[in-house]
Amino acid sequence: MRMPRDPLLRAWGTLIGLSLGSTLLSLAPVPPGLSAVAGALILGLAWLKARVILGRYLGLVAAPFWHRGFGISLAGFCLLLLGLYLAAGTAHPRRICAPSPAISGSNTGKDVAMGLASSTLTGAFAAMPITRNDMAIR
Repeated sequence: MRMPRDPLLRAWGTLIGLSLGSTLLSLAPVPPGLSAVAGALILGLAWLKARVILGRYLGLVAAPFWHRGFGISLAGFCLLLLGLYLAAGTAHPRRICAPSPAISGSNTGKDVAMGLASSTLTGAFAAMPITRNDMAIR
């Protein structure tokens, strides 16, 4: 297959390929010992996508000084994110579990409204919240 000559089409194809790679990598079953490597690879693919966007779509390849400056800043930011990701993964290694069915045993979620919204008085004649609570206790 022949590559298109238009740099924006090539950049678009590159972005599609990098996005596909990061999606497949994030969906792949990764052993717990290699999760840090998988996270670093996904972050690396995101960094490459950002470089393509800055260089081709924003046209920074025509301005080498700005392209280099943004590249260095972006690399520093990605390294910071990688450090935070690795620190969070090693500081608190725990399995993420589904939430429990009931948050509290005393509150099962079966509380109902005292009255229909259309029959509730509004304005000056509405019951004060403390009175409405007393009425609900009866």
